[in-house]
Amino acid sequence: MSVWVQSQSVARCVSLVRDQWMRLLCALFALTALAVGFAHGARAHSLDDIDAMLRNDEKYFQPIDKPLPDFTLRAADGRVLRPADLVGKVVVLHFIYTSCPDVCPLHAEKIAEVQKMVNSTPMKDRVVFISITTDPRKDTPDLVTFVNALTNNVERPHHDQGEGWLAKLKNLL
Repeated sequence: MSVWVQSQSVARCVSLVRDQWMRLLCALFALTALAVGFAHGARAHSLDDIDAMLRNDEKYFQPIDKPLPDFTLRAADGRVLRPADLVGKVVVLHFIYTSCPDVCPLHAEKIAEVQKMVNSTPMKDRVVFISITTDPRKDTPDLVTFVNALTNNVERPHHDQGEGWLAKLKNLL
């Protein structure tokens, strides 16, 4: 009888030690998996990777890593926009003129679609879409308001106030 009790005690000890080793191995495995996951995630979504991808894959992507010059844009409703209003935001500039007979309306529609997609994400407050008319004499505030209505009221167009913003922006490119 004493042999059986001893073997039962040994079996219980072995079982406890095995359970502790299994817990330790599981914990180490979980920590390793987390470390690998975080390291891969950080590398996969680095700003350098995104920048390289955009430069390689997007024909018309043109990042500008210079500060904006001071200029003023006026919205169709009279509101004024300055570069200081854009600090800390991703800015998508879209240059248009409403009498464009070519692909401009399709371009504007695509920009509006992208803006709607961005607006449905948490990035909504961090991305600013600005369409700038290159023909402010013809693109009156009333015409721009009408165009906004055609693009499902996605408001973007601004006008030159004679501050020379287009020449200043060209210097950045």
